[in-house]
Amino acid sequence: MTRRFERFGPTGAKAETALTTYLRDRRRQSGGDTLTPDSKVSDLLDDWLRNADDGSRRPQTLTDYRSAVDGHIKPGIGQVRIREATVGTIDRFLRGIKGDGIRKRTRTVLSLAFGYAARLDLVAANPVRDTTTVRKRSNGVEVPKLADVHRYRAAIVEWSGANRMGKPRGQGLVEVVDVVLGTGLRPGEVLALRVQDVDVDAGTLTVAGTVVGSERQPTPKTRKGHRTVKLPAFVVEAIRRRLEDPVVELTGLVFPSATGTVRSRANLDRQLREARPDDLADVTLRSLRRLAATTVDRALGVEAASQQLGHSGTAVTERHYIDRPDVGPEVADVLGKLAPPIE
Repeated sequence: MTRRFERFGPTGAKAETALTTYLRDRRRQSGGDTLTPDSKVSDLLDDWLRNADDGSRRPQTLTDYRSAVDGHIKPGIGQVRIREATVGTIDRFLRGIKGDGIRKRTRTVLSLAFGYAARLDLVAANPVRDTTTVRKRSNGVEVPKLADVHRYRAAIVEWSGANRMGKPRGQGLVEVVDVVLGTGLRPGEVLALRVQDVDVDAGTLTVAGTVVGSERQPTPKTRKGHRTVKLPAFVVEAIRRRLEDPVVELTGLVFPSATGTVRSRANLDRQLREARPDDLADVTLRSLRRLAATTVDRALGVEAASQQLGHSGTAVTERHYIDRPDVGPEVADVLGKLAPPIE
């Protein structure tokens, strides 16, 4: 369909420029009445998030998206117009974010949102693609010493229930530590355990969900996350102690909150920080997962460690969870040929 447009100016050249500018901006306004190139980045993010929740993404993924949007992007460049969000503007914003992991996640979310804007013809091209790529620096995998882990656990035992007033604090806290240490489960997977997921007689538990925020999701973090693992004796005893708690029987959750609801990861981490000695700040649930993975790797290999942790492949396990020095190839005999002659 052919349409006729006209614009005016004091000279022919200026009228032509006005018409060209109008046609360019009109082409970019096909996103509908709600979004135009003059809309704010915050409006773009809200519209993109509404369309991102199409059932194909996991709830925890959408939670991460919203966290990046509300915690970093909106406070930083939310009031910028879409047409003003140039490569340089976005790159300067990203460079100002502390933490490689947070910066990388924020860049990913921005790229998805401006890809959506490009599909609506609000921008000529996705400006995020040309910003500086974020590469997380790796300082190696640090695994805590077993003596420090035992001291960490003893401190949690002492802290739990030690308050003189109110309800006993830290219910099930040491058992969470035991399960993470003895299985390598993610903390969210531990908090999502139900009574029906554990079999103390067989010495097994099945990972069938995870906790995101304060809600239990019916699927683990990854496809490989749905798994059944064998339990060492000290973990079986920890589970057995939890099953004796009346709140567990009432809620069906192995590690419920003090009020009988789903225990949030934030509340769990807060209690662990309060109970942990100051000189053991590096001992965390994540580091306990690394210790479990490294222990399995040294005994049974990286494949077994990856399966135990519920990873989709061994790359993540090797890069982030196993403390293993690189071993050179078997070249001693070859290099032996370079030995100096015997005098």
